[in-house]
Amino acid sequence: MGSPFPAKSAKSRMTVALDVPVSLQYLSLAMQQIARLCYIHSKTTGAAMSTTTIRIEDDLKARVAAAAQQMGKSAHAFIVDALAQTVEQVELDAAFQTLADERWANIRTTGKTVAWIEAKTYLAARASGERPRKPTARKLSK
Repeated sequence: MGSPFPAKSAKSRMTVALDVPVSLQYLSLAMQQIARLCYIHSKTTGAAMSTTTIRIEDDLKARVAAAAQQMGKSAHAFIVDALAQTVEQVELDAAFQTLADERWANIRTTGKTVAWIEAKTYLAARASGERPRKPTARKLSK
């Protein structure tokens, strides 16, 4: 009996043919081939991946599994997405804090700022589609 896999050409490396009677042996071979192709694909596309082990409580693990199933994802994909979103939020928060620090330093250096009522009026006008003049920064009164 021949191999259930096509000859190893550049095109066939990305496809695993399973049009033979499936048995545990063939299924095992197919899974090994798919794993090998995924590994090769990650190495050739430059997608660097590492393995990290996390320890979570059983109830959280069950909640993750349920949430992942509800979203139509594997628990692994759900966790990776959650991590990516959390990291992105931390980075956005840090960028916002940096900008706020820079602006506060500018206010302290120059002593100039825009009164809240002027800023509020300007922003409301912009939100309604108007093109108002920007408010002028003035020296803070002591």
